[in-house]
Amino acid sequence: MSQGNQSCLRFSLEESVWFQRGQEVAELVSISLDPNITIQENEQYVSIRGSLELTGEYTCHEQQQENDEQLSALKYVHSVMEREEGVYEFLHRFPVDITIPKNRIESIYDIDIQVEGFDYVFRKTV
Repeated sequence: MSQGNQSCLRFSLEESVWFQRGQEVAELVSISLDPNITIQENEQYVSIRGSLELTGEYTCHEQQQENDEQLSALKYVHSVMEREEGVYEFLHRFPVDITIPKNRIESIYDIDIQVEGFDYVFRKTV
């Protein structure tokens, strides 16, 4: 596909994820959002599936919060692992499942998945 003939599909993802009590973030050391995607061509459509993986490192609060209100409707980070003293690593996956009719795509080799940027906000618990 020539440069001037390219089209682009953009998707916006707005999600909130929470850390379990005792795993709260004191200071963020690093954070990234990376696609882990497979593209499969079928007879009538192209399937784009996988996940966007949110990973990072942080230091944990020294004192555990005494707030016992754990809301079951909240989405919690998939995994948190202590790496070294006071530094934790987290991982959260956002599922991706996109189907595009094959007649809308000249070649699956023209498909490119990118994360152009992301914003995040850490809310302090009281």
